[in-house]
Amino acid sequence: MIERLPWVKRPDLDGLTRYYELHDMTHARAMNHAVRTLEQCKALGLKLGIITNGRSEVQHGKIDLLGLRPFFGTILVSKDIDMKKPDPQIYRIALERLGTLAEETIIAGDHPRNDIGVQQT
Repeated sequence: MIERLPWVKRPDLDGLTRYYELHDMTHARAMNHAVRTLEQCKALGLKLGIITNGRSEVQHGKIDLLGLRPFFGTILVSKDIDMKKPDPQIYRIALERLGTLAEETIIAGDHPRNDIGVQQT
C-alpha cells in the first residue's frame, strides 16, 4: 500500500500500522441481513457466541460499532485469553460459557485453517 497508493505524504510502515490500528474498526459494516438473522436466532432461543482471533481493542471495537454484543452469550477474543483458533481449548471455553455441548453446537467460520486447522489444498 505504501508503494502503490498516491499519497500526499507517504507514511512509513509504523505510521501506516498505527493508522490502521486506530481506524480499522471504524470502517466495519455488517453484512446485509446480519442483524435480522441474529434477531431470528435469538427468537428461536439459540445460544450464540463469537470466537475471533485478533487484537482486543480492534475486535471489540468492531463488535460494538456494529451493535452485535447483545446477541451473543459469550465473546472470546484471542488476545483477551492468550490463545487463538484453532486451539481446541478456546472452543471448550466458549462451550462452557454458553452451557452447551460440542455435539449440540455448529461452528460458522470463514477460514478453514484459522478456524479449525484444516489445511487447504
